[in-house]
Amino acid sequence: MKDFNMHRDRFYLPIISAMFAIGSFSLVIIYLLGSSLKEAIYSSVVIVVYCCGSIVAPLLLLRFLYYLILIFRCGLKNDVNIFRAAVLLNPINVVIFPSFLNEQGMSYRRRCIVSLLLLTVLVALVFYLLKLMQKG
Repeated sequence: MKDFNMHRDRFYLPIISAMFAIGSFSLVIIYLLGSSLKEAIYSSVVIVVYCCGSIVAPLLLLRFLYYLILIFRCGLKNDVNIFRAAVLLNPINVVIFPSFLNEQGMSYRRRCIVSLLLLTVLVALVFYLLKLMQKG
């Protein structure tokens, strides 16, 4: 049996095509149910963003946790204890204070922060669209 190797750039193609199919299908169904074209487009955008959020949000959370574990394993300087008063007895504060990290830890810190920011933006977008949907 062949080894399955998917290139990193082609990993998003199935997700994007599935989101396009969901959007197109929901647009046609909503339009055929009697809504105006504007309402059908808006509803299908909300459905696609919600579906995308339900797929991507757990992946972003897992990415954050993965790089946080890597920070604890090999990203800290040798003399840093994660349960001390300098980090306010909270190990996650190591991400906030870059003085406790080595070069590899700084790279992991950046990836943690990026994944948390993307997760926050995605969840805020989903809630904003759902709020607009309730108004209109």
